[in-house]
Amino acid sequence: MNCENHPDREGVAACVSCGKVICGECRLKLAGKNYCQECADELVTGKQEYNEEPEQAIKETYMKREAERDKPENEPYERKYTRGMPQPRKEETPKKSNTFLLFCVAFLVVLIIVGVILYAAYIIYLAPQYGDVNSLINQILNNPRGVINSLGF
Repeated sequence: MNCENHPDREGVAACVSCGKVICGECRLKLAGKNYCQECADELVTGKQEYNEEPEQAIKETYMKREAERDKPENEPYERKYTRGMPQPRKEETPKKSNTFLLFCVAFLVVLIIVGVILYAAYIIYLAPQYGDVNSLINQILNNPRGVINSLGF
């Protein structure tokens, strides 16, 4: 969307008070929030006039502008969101799924079970005959058929 004051420039922010799209030149940052020139002037004027209640002046200005924006002929659909930034609709938000997490847990359980079975096979069948793991690996590399035959396959 383009800046409302400069139609040839790309808008970089939206005024937090009125929702007007503004470019980098028109944007005024006050207390870390983006304002257009008109809303910034009203904010400063409101603080001077309502020295004891600055929040009330901001709320009144915001409510007045909200009432003007809610009229369908005044603003396009995209501009009716709060603070000028579109929010996803509730029916469009994806539902969280735990399928991937469950798959990962099941995979780890299967790996652990296979590891325990292989370790038990080593302890029961191969360790008494071949000794330590290094000699077993050497025997597998040199004579794999002999190791398979010793297992009874």
